Amino acid sequence: MDKLERLYFKGTLHQTRRQERAETVFLKEYGITGRQLRDHLNLSGNVEANRQALLRNLETKKRKLDKVGKRIKSALKSDRKDWFKIHQYNRQVAYLKHKISDIEEG
Repeated sequence: MDKLERLYFKGTLHQTRRQERAETVFLKEYGITGRQLRDHLNLSGNVEANRQALLRNLETKKRKLDKVGKRIKSALKSDRKDWFKIHQYNRQVAYLKHKISDIEEG
């Protein structure tokens, strides 16, 4: 049923036709009843839960970004600079900034 839920969500998300028509086509295509579809699918709750998880994830990524920034500063102040480690920190900063922008846009 989880696979059907994902397929139904994907179909209704990118669909321009009416919701009732989409349900009818989906029921016939996968051979389930309307009661099964309504009982097992709680798409609005799932979407809201996913949104809340992304917001929590956003805060975590911002904290990680601050920590990595501090690590870069301390690595640059060190007498023995490990340039590979600094490079990896810079890559991590770029990745975190990209992820943060993706979450804030979406």
